[in-house]
Amino acid sequence: MDKLTEIIERACTKCGETKPIEKFSKAKKGLYGRRSTCKECDKKYLSEYRQTEKGKVLYKKCDAKYFRSEKGLANKKRYTEKNELQVKARAILNNAVRDGRLKKQTCAICKDENSEAHHKDYTKPLEVVWLCKTHHRQIEKMMGRPEAYLFNTIAEQEGK
Repeated sequence: MDKLTEIIERACTKCGETKPIEKFSKAKKGLYGRRSTCKECDKKYLSEYRQTEKGKVLYKKCDAKYFRSEKGLANKKRYTEKNELQVKARAILNNAVRDGRLKKQTCAICKDENSEAHHKDYTKPLEVVWLCKTHHRQIEKMMGRPEAYLFNTIAEQEGK
């Protein structure tokens, strides 16, 4: 029997909880071939780090490098081909905002200034509901369910 099959649990050095070995990411140089912190703590740390100035700069560089790579360009091309209507609608909307034909508004629900455009119908690219990132995510998660339409209608009414 090798060491890894003998080790079933491990304590996280960050939160101190004892968790199954599968809850730790693999690391060649780590004890038992795993990191010393659990995946949850790693995720929390990276999320917090990404919010710092240093983290923002680093991730921006990494993103730019990826999107210039062969793999990044291939993924972008595949996404554009698969979602042609959405890509065109976003471009039309962004051009209208840039040219002053359409004014960016506050979130229709919470009035947050930092808002995004939500398309209910991509065939009508200038008909959007302005939502903050949080509410936009909530609506996107609800898409495909009857409550989504109700939620969109409420957001439009509150935005008027």
